[in-house]
Amino acid sequence: MNLIGDPIADIAGQRAAILICYEQLLPWSYVTAFVKRPTILVGVANASWTKNTVVPDYQNAVLRSWARLFGTPVVAATNY
Repeated sequence: MNLIGDPIADIAGQRAAILICYEQLLPWSYVTAFVKRPTILVGVANASWTKNTVVPDYQNAVLRSWARLFGTPVVAATNY
């Protein structure tokens, strides 16, 4: 999360908002990203320490919900 800088990265011609692990659970991450109009939402997480909990499912649901809300494609990868 970049609280004071641009939350968007240029990746292969896409304006990507990249959310890493716990950032996917924080509304502030999405609000600051979507102000800049990303063309894709990228979620990356390491769930090896939470694999037997609901945390990975919750992260994925929140990430996809925000993407659906703003009509933005999403790419997600989680390491179990």
